[in-house]
Amino acid sequence: MGEYNDAWVKEIEFQSEERFHLQGLNDWLTKELFTGLFVFGGFFFPAGLVALVLGVAAVLFTPYMLWKLGKAQKTGWIVAFAILVLVPAATILIPDKPFLAQPFLVGYVFVAFYAFCATLRVATANWLIDLKGIEQMERAEARRAAAKQEAALEVEHMMDDPQ
Repeated sequence: MGEYNDAWVKEIEFQSEERFHLQGLNDWLTKELFTGLFVFGGFFFPAGLVALVLGVAAVLFTPYMLWKLGKAQKTGWIVAFAILVLVPAATILIPDKPFLAQPFLVGYVFVAFYAFCATLRVATANWLIDLKGIEQMERAEARRAAAKQEAALEVEHMMDDPQ
């Protein structure tokens, strides 16, 4: 049991800040996409209730997602989200639109948000795979350097202590 805990602590210590934020985002994206299952709930529940749940989930999740993307330095994704989702969402608030524009915009924002989240989930999974590979390579390099240093100290010790 001690070995498992030690390995876990070493893993946490070695984990980069970027990987930490991407892992948290990926975990929440997995949960967030389950709210997409509420779309199928439209067959069993009133559509207004389903839309309300999806909307509240999107509104509550958006600040967290943008914060994690900022911490992971994924500014391109933040800009894409602003263009694809936030700007159309802001146009919903503009008065004097044609009659059918409002429902179309609301539907577009829902679809764009959940499509963005699905795409981001795939991207974060790929980023995590890449970061884990890089961290494993860095760990292996650190072990090689430590072994080389230990061997050099051993040789130096043998040179100082002639027996």
